[in-house]
Amino acid sequence: MGGFSWLTSNLVIGAIIGLAAFALTQLGLTLWAIRRSAASKGPFAQPEPAGAATQPATFPQGATRGMGPSASEARLRDENEKLKAENERLRAENEQYASQPDDELLKERCFGLSEELYAFADERDEIDPRKNPDPTKGSWARSQQEGDHDDETKDLYTRRFAGRVTAALDAAQRREWITLEDRKPLENNITATFRFQEPTKYIRQMAQRLEAFGHRL
Repeated sequence: MGGFSWLTSNLVIGAIIGLAAFALTQLGLTLWAIRRSAASKGPFAQPEPAGAATQPATFPQGATRGMGPSASEARLRDENEKLKAENERLRAENEQYASQPDDELLKERCFGLSEELYAFADERDEIDPRKNPDPTKGSWARSQQEGDHDDETKDLYTRRFAGRVTAALDAAQRREWITLEDRKPLENNITATFRFQEPTKYIRQMAQRLEAFGHRL
């Protein structure tokens, strides 16, 4: 009977000790979880591991961090618009000046071109094979040489003068000094003639017309 009482009392004591150990374990785990949570959110929180996803901060459209609409961006847009308008105005003025030169500039251009065309025609006539035919060549060979010389003259005229002559004629036509019907043959006779038609004759006609334009100013 005494042995049974001793066994019973020992079992009760063991159960109490076991319950106390379990309670202490649960209390320790709870405290460890609370400490970990505080460490991750407090001022001494550890950085998140590399690669952890973060949610970027968002701001209302048209606003910057802590600011309203950017005044500097609006100012830059205004400056760009002003510069664009100024560039367009200058470009238009340059085109107008180039296409409609004043009278003194046009006068100088016409006289200068006229002198250059006269000199060019004289230069080409000096080496024209018609002026000094080669007696060693037959008639067919001389004709070919004359035709090659005329083609070369037209090519040189086109490269050296055609653009400037066209600009001068455009200015004269705007002033109604020459009609489109009059200027077409004047230009075409130089570059569109057949072989053996001596283009220098038409180059001199162009020089004479440009000189007349200059005297009208």
